[in-house]
Amino acid sequence: MGTEMLSFVVSPVDLFFIAVTLAGSEVFLTAVVLAVYWCNDRVAGLRLGVVFLLSMWLNSVLKLVFKLPRPAPHSGGAGAARPYVVLGAEGYGFPSGHTQGTATLWWMLAGLFRRRFMAAAAAVATVLVGASRMYLGVHYLEDVVGGGALGIAVAIAAVASFRWLDRSGRRVTRPVLVIAALVLPALMLTGPVDESVMKSSGFFLGFALGGAVEPALCGFRRPAGLRTQAARVALGLGCVLAVGGIIELVAPATPSWVWLRYATTGLSATLLVPWVFVLVGLAAPEGAAS
Repeated sequence: MGTEMLSFVVSPVDLFFIAVTLAGSEVFLTAVVLAVYWCNDRVAGLRLGVVFLLSMWLNSVLKLVFKLPRPAPHSGGAGAARPYVVLGAEGYGFPSGHTQGTATLWWMLAGLFRRRFMAAAAAVATVLVGASRMYLGVHYLEDVVGGGALGIAVAIAAVASFRWLDRSGRRVTRPVLVIAALVLPALMLTGPVDESVMKSSGFFLGFALGGAVEPALCGFRRPAGLRTQAARVALGLGCVLAVGGIIELVAPATPSWVWLRYATTGLSATLLVPWVFVLVGLAAPEGAAS
């Protein structure tokens, strides 16, 4: 996903679409994944996170393969005839990462929890985020259509695979999960690579590895009241941001250290944070009596 620079806001519509596009950012969508993992269900959160990260890796690879440019600064959407809020966005345009990530996440949630209203919400979110990217002048129509279609396809394929696995009665053992968590990130680095690919690969390794071993090391029971869940999300995000921020401050900005920073951050999300929840009393250990 590109990095935007905002100059000034000229209307409430601009504010609306800026808010929508922020809701489609990788940072916000990752926070949603972690909230599901910490507050709802470990398996559902792990499945959601793995598929979302694979989708973001695929998006980065396709950008490097197609190398299609974004609209020129100040030329996009409704802003062509007036001063505009977006000065520019880095990286290639096709497919739109915001749109693909939004479609993957919300259609996955709709499929995992089987709620019709969530499918309707996923459709609205995908359209709105795609529209915001065009309105802000950082993507063409084909970018957002391609990103949305890819995100929905990834989500449908993943949900179908998980349902088949559940119906078959097969269990994915912890050793298999650990091996997959180690092998898949390495495979992700065998194709086209840039910083986004390094980030996806690193975070995937940490997130999946931590999720695989969490029950054995620091598992906790998810059910809790709304206030406790809100406190988990606030504390958990604070811990994850602190880990990533500290490493960024002390480590050089080389590709290998970027990969290691994101791997450590992902591991902190699924291993360190659950331990902190139990330590401060926001969650009971998984084997504790009710």
